[in-house]
Amino acid sequence: MEAEIKDTEKQNRALSFLLDENYCVLLAKNFEELFLFWRFSGYKAAMFEKGEYHSMLRIKVLNEKGKTLMELPAKWDCGGIYLNIPFEDVLCYAEIYSLRNGKEERICVSPAVKVPSFSSEPSLGSREYGL
Repeated sequence: MEAEIKDTEKQNRALSFLLDENYCVLLAKNFEELFLFWRFSGYKAAMFEKGEYHSMLRIKVLNEKGKTLMELPAKWDCGGIYLNIPFEDVLCYAEIYSLRNGKEERICVSPAVKVPSFSSEPSLGSREYGL
């Protein structure tokens, strides 16, 4: 009976490891800004804390054809970042990378989001004012 309990505990640890995943989500805040947030698994966070991964991430925003629209750095533990949009009316997604043992590793990919089109209404934003 005791052996069965230990086996069950091992299986539970293995399953919780598999379910403890990394993810990121890209949201269109408005036609000028996106928000990307991420959560890393306990295992991945521990690897960052031990220095196995570089502390700076590389964030890439790509269009539906895989063309890079923008890249920027972010600290792994900040959990999210606002992105000023230099494009409009495009379906895009984000990828998060970090260096490990001198090689770049993709950690997660967001679902795609449609960036809204800019409206010609002056009350909707600052682009027509050149701000």
